[in-house]
Amino acid sequence: MKNKLKPFSRRILSFTMLGAVLSFFGFTPVSAAVMDDLTQALKSGTPSLELRLGYEYSNLDDPADRDAANALTLRTRLGWR
Repeated sequence: MKNKLKPFSRRILSFTMLGAVLSFFGFTPVSAAVMDDLTQALKSGTPSLELRLGYEYSNLDDPADRDAANALTLRTRLGWR
């Protein structure tokens, strides 16, 4: 069975699920050992940043298409290793 959700609906659903998980963990008591492990991981890790610039031009030979399409995008990924 094919997933019938549109990409925008899937994005909203994923953000809703992420918010529910984060709010659950935000109200859960955390032990001192877990906090020490988390603190150590944050101190010993390094941030990572990945940027990818993209450009797309589309000029279809369709009479109904009046204008060409241009897109300049920047994909940004921020992480911690």
